[in-house]
Amino acid sequence: MIVQVVQIARIVNQVTVAQANRMIHQVANQVIVVQAIQVMILQVANQMTVVQVIQVMAHQVVNQVTTVQAIQVTVQQVVNQVIVAQVVLNHNYRIV
Repeated sequence: MIVQVVQIARIVNQVTVAQANRMIHQVANQVIVVQAIQVMILQVANQMTVVQVIQVMAHQVVNQVTTVQAIQVTVQQVVNQVIVAQVVLNHNYRIV
């Protein structure tokens, strides 16, 4: 009777160890999945950061283009003033 109890206890222990091993593997697999998700999240975050940097650079380019356009307008105004001045000078010269 005692031998049977000991054998049953050993079988129960083996089953318990096997179940514990399975649970450990399940937890390990879940940890691996979580780590994989974290890596994917970091990759997405990095991509978002790259996109944000590109957006900032694009805005800077747009600002530079706007500045160039403003400079072009200013230069065109100066050119127009010079042309007007030349026309006025030529007109005054002809009158004299």
